[in-house]
Amino acid sequence: MSTNESPIFTAMTFNVAHGRGQRFHQTLVKRPAMERNLQEIARHILLYNPDIVALQEIDQGSFWNHRLDQLEYLRELTLYAHAHHGIHKDDFLFFKQLVLKYGVGILSRLEPLDFVSQPFSLGRLDSKGFTSKRLVFHDRKMAVVALHLDFKSDKRRLRQVHQLIEHVDRIRADVDHLILMGDFNCTTQKPSSPLLVLMRELQLHTYEPHAQQGHISFPGLLARRLDYILVDHGLTFVEYRTGDARISDHEYVVARIQVPIARIDLAS
Repeated sequence: MSTNESPIFTAMTFNVAHGRGQRFHQTLVKRPAMERNLQEIARHILLYNPDIVALQEIDQGSFWNHRLDQLEYLRELTLYAHAHHGIHKDDFLFFKQLVLKYGVGILSRLEPLDFVSQPFSLGRLDSKGFTSKRLVFHDRKMAVVALHLDFKSDKRRLRQVHQLIEHVDRIRADVDHLILMGDFNCTTQKPSSPLLVLMRELQLHTYEPHAQQGHISFPGLLARRLDYILVDHGLTFVEYRTGDARISDHEYVVARIQVPIARIDLAS
């Protein structure tokens, strides 16, 4: 089946680093500058007009970003119909005076059938998790999982991967296709990589899985490809691009994905 006969689903993932841009930490960024950073993020989202956008490290009202609801701010700028925020860090500091509230958010042009958010909860300091939606695209029921894995160790990431696998196993029988995307905080360069474990166990693939050149999503001194879009083997990448925006410590990844149309049984 040719690309022209099949609809194209566009997905985007972006670790927005709490809206701090290229600054060392978000507490150093005043609100007007943070709003300008979010406006630039919105501009890049609108360049591709994806059907769904996964956003990691996005705040719902933390003290360090002036209590700005960043997902709603981006939704208003981009005019997306649906926004769901998975809060994976909900805590207070200094005798409950300073609020921390952030996680993984999803912007979607398609109405979701449902929405699930789950923190990994490997300890009080853990702030990672995943946000999952099921939606219908051209009569195909799709599950989209936006995630953020731990940055400290493969051991912790592997534990999180097994929680992801358990979630997908619960929903997979009820969907036609599966997309996982986000900040995996690891590469495919080691055979024992949690990313490779996830791909193998869930039978997923990505574009040029072992390539680094042209796909560096964490630039700088320790430049690596940490952000990926994974799809099941029934889906085909038509285009896969890693940005060069320099508006976060990560770059966005966007993919145009060919979705096979449902076959019609003329004999029935």
